[in-house]
Amino acid sequence: MSLVSTVFRQLLRRSTYLPFVFLAGSAPIGALALGLAIAGWTAAAVLAVTPLVVPVLLAFRGATGLLAAGDAALARGTLGVDVRPRIGSGGGGYWGRSKAVLADGSF
Repeated sequence: MSLVSTVFRQLLRRSTYLPFVFLAGSAPIGALALGLAIAGWTAAAVLAVTPLVVPVLLAFRGATGLLAAGDAALARGTLGVDVRPRIGSGGGGYWGRSKAVLADGSF
C-alpha cells in the first residue's frame, strides 16, 4: 500500500473530522462560559457583604454546571469520551451550600 493511498484513506474517514466539529461547537460554549464567569464573579463580589451572595453563588454554580454538562454532551457525541460533570456542589443549609460551592474544586 502506498503512502498516498494511506493518507487519502485517512482523509475520507469520519473520525478524522470529529475533533474539528467538537472544537467548532465548543467555541460558542466557551464564549458563554467567559460571559458567565465575568457576570457571576462580579455579582458575587458586589454582593459579598450581604446574605444575597448565597443565591448568586448557587445560581452561578448551577449555570456553570449546566454549561459544563452541555460541553460534556458535545464531547460524548463527537469524540466518544464519557465525561459526566457534576452540576451542583452539595452542602446543607443556607450558608453550608455557599461554603460547598466555594470549596468545590471542580467549580
